[in-house]
Amino acid sequence: YSNILEEQISYYRCRASEYDEWFLREGRYNRGEHSNTQWFNEISQLKQTLLSIPKQQHVLELAGGTGIWTLELLNITQHSLTVIDASLEMIAINQAKVVSGGYSYVNITGDTPTDIIQ
Repeated sequence: YSNILEEQISYYRCRASEYDEWFLREGRYNRGEHSNTQWFNEISQLKQTLLSIPKQQHVLELAGGTGIWTLELLNITQHSLTVIDASLEMIAINQAKVVSGGYSYVNITGDTPTDIIQ
């Protein structure tokens, strides 16, 4: 399993700079009007469901990536948000997007967590 995990971490480290383009269906990730509309409708439903959750004191986000969902989780976080990701590249993009306080980042590579990045 370690090879699979290493491959997955490598994949997301390499894709960090283009991940938002994929999520937002921009450029080469544009799937056409019908497919994009369906995608964004599903994303909208997920966001609405997330907003229906009562505010939580502490929130833990696993595989926080570039911060797309971190920004949404801040809406339901009262005190602290901890974001975990195995890719320092993803965490760097996430940190650049999330400018409010009360959150911390943890990078996990393999089985060994590094120090919390604040």
